[in-house]
Amino acid sequence: REKKMTNRNKLRNRRPNETHTLEVPLSDPYVTTEIVVTLGFDMDTGKVQEIFISQGKTGSDMDAILSDAAILASRCLQAGMSLAELGESIGRLGDDFTGGTAMRPATFIGAAIDLAHFVEGV
Repeated sequence: REKKMTNRNKLRNRRPNETHTLEVPLSDPYVTTEIVVTLGFDMDTGKVQEIFISQGKTGSDMDAILSDAAILASRCLQAGMSLAELGESIGRLGDDFTGGTAMRPATFIGAAIDLAHFVEGV
């Protein structure tokens, strides 16, 4: 099996990162779930290039799904996709209590991408 990854920005082994704890509402805007998101930054550009997400019990199905989703998002960022493009690609939910105008992420990975977008300041 041949491995190919074109234009991937290979990150240094040691790089700056920030860890954030988020309370994320999903289908019910009044019930939140806590996730921990760590963002890794490219030392040369200061841009977010890695996302790590954990929630719940280590080794659980949800933990594995979030890890895989974060790896895919990270690989997209390292291949040149912007956080704005990733953010436009995720599912969103309209909030009934705001008249449907606020569009929040439908998943934990969406919440992590939105956080990265906010932290990066774009």
